[in-house]
Amino acid sequence: MKIDKNIETGIVTYTMPNGKTFSAAYKNAAYCVACDGDEVPSTWNGKTYIYMYDWKNRHHDYYCFEDAISTDMAPWEVMGVRHVGDPIYATAMREII
Repeated sequence: MKIDKNIETGIVTYTMPNGKTFSAAYKNAAYCVACDGDEVPSTWNGKTYIYMYDWKNRHHDYYCFEDAISTDMAPWEVMGVRHVGDPIYATAMREII
């Protein structure tokens, strides 16, 4: 994955291994990529998610690029995945290889 963090525009662009490109604000925005734009997207069931921060509501959530919606819990957390060694996580990661 290629990550282009533009400090002038405050936009971070992710180019995924499959060629898809996603962009989001990481500064100077009410809703932005968490950790000052250093978060890395995750793929689950063919969808790409990024951890975001809502400054107005002071709340973290996950944003799905394909569906343009946010959710309080990542889909892998709903499935009970808590760490990388979890068998469910291993199954999900096979999708992006």
